[in-house]
Amino acid sequence: MSVTQSFCLYKTVSYGTLGSRLLPEFKGKNEEELRGLFSFETQSTLMINIFDEVVEKLDDMDSVINLLQKTAERHRQMGISAEVFRKIEEPFTISLKNCLGDRYTEKIEEIYSIFTKLVFDLMCQVIEEGS
Repeated sequence: MSVTQSFCLYKTVSYGTLGSRLLPEFKGKNEEELRGLFSFETQSTLMINIFDEVVEKLDDMDSVINLLQKTAERHRQMGISAEVFRKIEEPFTISLKNCLGDRYTEKIEEIYSIFTKLVFDLMCQVIEEGS
């Protein structure tokens, strides 16, 4: 299972009502059914692509901030609250740990903790300011 699938599977199963509110076609689906949904794969890929793009642009923080602000604003317009983003942070970290296995070291944990905090804090700030 990819990081994308692991993250979205964990997020959707752990926060079933959250996942089904954001993507109703996930409601009531078990793990095997979720893995077979094209929309599940698509949503998973979209979510991870944001993180990939942030990493690629780390040498240009203005671009990173702009990307995260636009993404947060788009989600705010869909009615997604900062609370939802805060609930995603933990499953993202757990999924990363599960996918990396032995490669998930204390140093990686430290780096990704700082990284995810930056991403989620900025997105939450934009959503809260726009509400």
